[in-house]
Amino acid sequence: MAVVDAPAPDAVLTITRIARSLNLNVATIARMEARGDFPRSLALGVRKKMYLRSAVETWWHTVLGGQNGTPFPLAPADPDDEK
Repeated sequence: MAVVDAPAPDAVLTITRIARSLNLNVATIARMEARGDFPRSLALGVRKKMYLRSAVETWWHTVLGGQNGTPFPLAPADPDDEK
């Protein structure tokens, strides 16, 4: 996992926000990523990982129910997302 320059805030998502959006546990998403069943995260620092929103939306459309045109069910931003 390489450290990259910080992308625009609306272009990345935290694992917490993704988990809330999909009604999944954060650990479930981490396991899916480790197995290769979820997009890889970007390391924005030693302890800061984010996911490209475009990669998550592509995953949604190709793997889950988004094939029928349903948009990714992104939960509203929450202050707890930054934890």
